Parts: sequence; structure tokens; C-alpha cells
Amino acid sequence: MEVQEAVYRMEPPGVKLFEALHKMVVGIVRGVQEAENPGKAFETFWSKNGLEPVMMWMKEQRQKRHLNEITPPESFVDVDVGTGHLIADSGLSLQDDDVKLAIVTTASLPWMTGTAVNPLLRAAYLSRLKKQVTLLVPWLSPSDQKEVHPDGKVFESPKEQEAYVRSWLKNRVGFESDFKLRFYPGYYEREKGSIFAFGDITEYVPDGEAQVAVLEEPEHLNWYHVGRRWCDKFNHVVGIVHTNYLEYVRREEGQFKSNMLKLFNDWVVRAAGVHTVVKLSDAVQEFKNSENITCFVHGVSPKFLEVGRMVSERFSELESVKATFVSCITSSETSRESLAAEPSPLDENAFPGFDKGCYFLGKVLWGKGYSELLNLMQSCGRNVDVDVFGGGPDLQEVENEAERRHLRLHFRGAKDHGDVDFHRYKVFINPSMSDVVATTTAEALAMGKFVICADHPSNAFFRQFRNCLVYRNAAEFSNCLTKALSEEPAPLLPQELRDLSWEAATERFLLVAEPQREQQDRQMPKMLDDITAKAIWYGSSFLF
Repeated sequence: MEVQEAVYRMEPPGVKLFEALHKMVVGIVRGVQEAENPGKAFETFWSKNGLEPVMMWMKEQRQKRHLNEITPPESFVDVDVGTGHLIADSGLSLQDDDVKLAIVTTASLPWMTGTAVNPLLRAAYLSRLKKQVTLLVPWLSPSDQKEVHPDGKVFESPKEQEAYVRSWLKNRVGFESDFKLRFYPGYYEREKGSIFAFGDITEYVPDGEAQVAVLEEPEHLNWYHVGRRWCDKFNHVVGIVHTNYLEYVRREEGQFKSNMLKLFNDWVVRAAGVHTVVKLSDAVQEFKNSENITCFVHGVSPKFLEVGRMVSERFSELESVKATFVSCITSSETSRESLAAEPSPLDENAFPGFDKGCYFLGKVLWGKGYSELLNLMQSCGRNVDVDVFGGGPDLQEVENEAERRHLRLHFRGAKDHGDVDFHRYKVFINPSMSDVVATTTAEALAMGKFVICADHPSNAFFRQFRNCLVYRNAAEFSNCLTKALSEEPAPLLPQELRDLSWEAATERFLLVAEPQREQQDRQMPKMLDDITAKAIWYGSSFLF
């Protein structure tokens, strides 16, 4: 366990950019020279950089597994890595009930981040379609759990965390899910605000189940990936791009480093052998060696759709009452008195109506829409109250700046968007342009609200909805705000509710992720890709 703790705390050395570039070039050359024996070269590289404890632990586990003594720690579930024979890919189709999918992601509940929630829901709805699904999530040391989980929550074992995850999921979707949940060892890097894996994640999927890999954030998963290439382990590899890392880096580090990251992302996705990259929107980069498809393959939990149905029913009843009232104006006095004596069906309705105005919800980082929100409200919304929900490292700065500008922003702390308090708000404002697609925007639309958002690729999917108000500048934002506050949202149509659901999102995913015959037959330049993969092993720890 002591060695395992050492593994948990391994961090890539930090160096300046130009020194990093130099070492990256040296690493590429070394990778080409030693490609014939990459395993030995990789161990040499790690030992030279003071990471002997990590290599010792990995060597020990490989030896034990080879001798059939012990599989990886009990913490990481029973995994028989098999004999090395892959499933034949003849006629592989995601439409088949028996297709085996391994969904790999970079976070897990109770961290309420998109890469924890959306892959979990994807696994649930795919398993509901009788697909054989395994979800792989990181297991963190207690110290990392305290840093990542809300209120410093710590699980003593993966089984305890799995019970928490499944309980949350059942409450969210309303049905039992039978997918497998497995853990791989990971560590949290505070500087990047991200979780990374130790060792080779592919080892936690038995070869007999290695048919289709779904990499949630393929670039993130492969920045520090070691071991087998995904395409060597799996017949078909799909990547789903969640996060606009280029925009975050551009804002924090400048355009040059953003351009370097774009190139590096392309390299690591190629080295991984990702066949199809699904971009949730065109806000993210293209990946040159993969088939790129833009499709929103996420959905909204049923609890939000139920609110939308309730709102639509409320307004349908309201319209019915209005129509009855108009008709009684021309009727006899007796009919009017009779009607007045009958109780209104609205008196018993659970939905109280939109008696609150505008709100914004999101992690409090300047890059997550708060700069835009303050600028827009200063330009044309000084007299409008906006309730802001969220916590984060920039909270105090944002509060101070809003107060300095005399804006009527009210910071209410972090709260789950599914809380009943949100039902009464009529307008959701999301000015962020760093998202790939904002889940909160989809949830607000599902609850029947007006949504005000920027004319940006991340919002392309939402433009089809009648209650989505899009602006290109401050003047148009002001017009959208006026319209939203003075009118009522249109009741959601059945097709709109359907398009926002996870059922529809899962159907879209199965369609766009389907292996293409020409893709399976294509012989990729394997030698070049293998060299690229080895070079990344050497260089990635230095570059970012």
C-alpha cells in the first residue's frame, strides 16, 4: 500500500515551455531510435526521471499477473486480462445487442463534473438497450478524494463509491442499470484541475470484452497514457470530445501555447488509434487522422423533462381556462355564475408558475462565462436582478467585481440544477463561450424556460428550440432579455422533449459511432503511429 500511495502522488516535472519543447524533440528522436524495444526504453526513461517507485510497482504487478498469483489490487475489481486474443471484428455493429462497449472516463461521482455525469448516464441508457457495457472510472487516494469530492467526502473502498454512484443514478433516471463499473488507479493534479491515470488503463478490460472502446475526452485520457495503443486492444475506438481545452489554455497561457496544445492533442489521439471522433459541437478542434463527426450525443435526465411536461400542461390548462372565460363573456348570466362556482383545475396544479426572473448556474471561474456575464449586465442589464448559483476559486473576485460595477447579481452558492427552487425561474442566461455544449442550457430548455445564449458553435444544437434566444452583440442581448422578461415561454412540443432526452441522444450516438467498413479495411501507417506513440511516452510528461 505504501508503494501504491507513492504511485498516487506521482506528478510530471514542471519545466518552462522552450525547455519542454527541446526535451520533446529529444524524446521523439529517442523514441525512433529505440522503437524496437519500447518497453525497455520506457522503463529507462522513467527511472532517469526519478520515478523508480512507480516502475517497481508496475513491474511487480506485471510479474504477479504473469504468474497468476494476484490480479491488480482488490480495489480495482476482478479482471482476468485474458490470453491476448482479441474478438474478431467481422461484421461489428453497434446495433447488435451483444456488442461489448468499454466506456472510459476521467472523473466519477460525487464530483459533479460533466465527464463524471454524462458517461455514467450514457452507460445506463446503453445497457438499457441490452448492450454489454463496462464503465471505467478513476479511483483516487483518500487525500485526492478530499480535494476533489464535495465536502471532502472520502470512500474507504471502490465498492463503497460504486454503491454511492448507483444510488445517485437510480434516483436520477428512475430505473436499475446492469452495466459493470470498474475502477482504475488515478491521481488528481491540482494545477490542471484534472484526474490522470497511472499505468495502462487497457489492462482493466479483459481481452474477451475488448470490442469497442468509448474514450470520453480522448485527448485528456492520452496525454499521459502508457501501455498498449487503444486500437491494438480494441476493434473499434470512439472518442467523445467534451471540453474546449484550447480555449481555456488560450485565456490563461496565450495563443502560442494553445496552438501547441492543439498539435499535441492531434498527436495523442492519433497515437491512441481513435477511429471516430465525436465532437459535441464545432467549438472544438478537428483531429486529422480520425473521422470527425459533429453531433450532440448527450441528453437530459428525466427529472428535468418531467418539469418541462408539467410546465407545458400548466400553460395548456391556463389557455383552456382563458378560452372558457372568453366564451362565457357572451353566454348567459346564469352560465357565468355556474362557471364561477366551479373550482379552477389550476388551483390544484403543483407548478406554481414562473414567479422568479433570471439566473445563471456554473462553476465560478472567469473563463466559464462570468467575464461575459458581467460585461453584458453592465452594458444593458443594470436594472435586472440575476441570481447566480455556483462555487469555485474565482468566486470572491467575481463577487467583488460585480459589486464594484454596481450590478444586481446575487450569489446564492452552489446548488444542483435539479433542485425544485429552480422550477420557478423563467429565464436562464448562459453567456459562456468556452463550453463545448452546456448541459445546463439543455436542462433549462427541458424545464420549459427561456434560454439566452450567444451565437456560438457550442449553442448550435439549441437554436432549433423556440425558447432559445440567441444574441450576437450587447444590443441583441438587451432585446433578448426584454423579450424573455415580458413574454411567456412557448410550451414544449413532444418532439422537443424527445430531442432533449437521453433516449434520443443514445440513438444519435449509436448512429454516428457505427464502424465504417472502409474504416475497418483501411491500413493505417502503423509504423509511424507506433513511433508517435512511443515518442509521446517520452515527451508528454514534460510538455504540458
